[in-house]
Amino acid sequence: MSDIGVIFPFWAVPLLVGALYWPVSLGIAVVFASFGAMTRGSIRISLFVLSFVALLPVLSIPVAGLVGAIEHQANRTASARTHETLTAERQISGLTIPMGTEVTWKDSAHSAVAALVLTRPAKLLGVTLTGPLEDVYAGWWSGTLAGPTEIDDWPCAAGEVWLSHDAHLMRCVLAADHADRGLAIPAGTEVAIAASHHVGQLQLANDRTMALPPIAAMLPAGGSLFFDRDGRVERAYAPTGTTIRVAALELHHDLLWAYQQALAKMAPDADLQPPASVRGELAFDTILDGVALPTGTMVDVDIATGAVHAVPKR
Repeated sequence: MSDIGVIFPFWAVPLLVGALYWPVSLGIAVVFASFGAMTRGSIRISLFVLSFVALLPVLSIPVAGLVGAIEHQANRTASARTHETLTAERQISGLTIPMGTEVTWKDSAHSAVAALVLTRPAKLLGVTLTGPLEDVYAGWWSGTLAGPTEIDDWPCAAGEVWLSHDAHLMRCVLAADHADRGLAIPAGTEVAIAASHHVGQLQLANDRTMALPPIAAMLPAGGSLFFDRDGRVERAYAPTGTTIRVAALELHHDLLWAYQQALAKMAPDADLQPPASVRGELAFDTILDGVALPTGTMVDVDIATGAVHAVPKR
């Protein structure tokens, strides 16, 4: 049972009573009015007052309906100020928007576009897009490619795409295999592209694997790679039920890559450099140098020598 409290404003009480028990309230009002009609003086006035009070919850129903209608009309008016269907082609935010496009403005002054809905495929940001196009946090455009498209030399499949305001690729799903940083990235992989136009993050499709030459291992199906600002891999991730085999050890979950501190910064188009070591959890019970290590033990693997060391628990 939820422990979230629900608090109604005080004015909602008569509305709820009127909506749920209006026949009772109406009956009580009739009774008080009937007795008031048969009496005189102050008692008659009191009974009529009680009849009116009993009738208030019933009267609140049409009042609430009127208030709702007014609010609905106000919302429609406000929406009309920030929504528009273009009756002619127009230049907006550096884009040539075709006629018939539904535009959502950030404010009633039409200072900037929040989102578009293209009623047919259109050439925008250097590619052919269709359907919704949203300016996400005023930082990039999120839209839908109408068909397979090459963007910044990356082969993107039809479907969701992120583009910067200056029309550079930020995220898509690959339509074909693609080589980058010495990695043979398979089709179906979702890639996030860094400012360098190289991969900054990737997630494999659930039916594809990928070689990791720097550590002589394979990234399992559905696995992910995360890169640092210098373009080096900082972490690999193996989904639940999969492992990454490094130096004859099966590791799972997160695999952290550590580099020598004095390592020079990567050249812009250089292949990935091997890490000094990787750290991860044992996926199975393992005997290391005659010592039995249980599943989940954290180990460091030296990539150059293959030496393995258990990481002491803190």
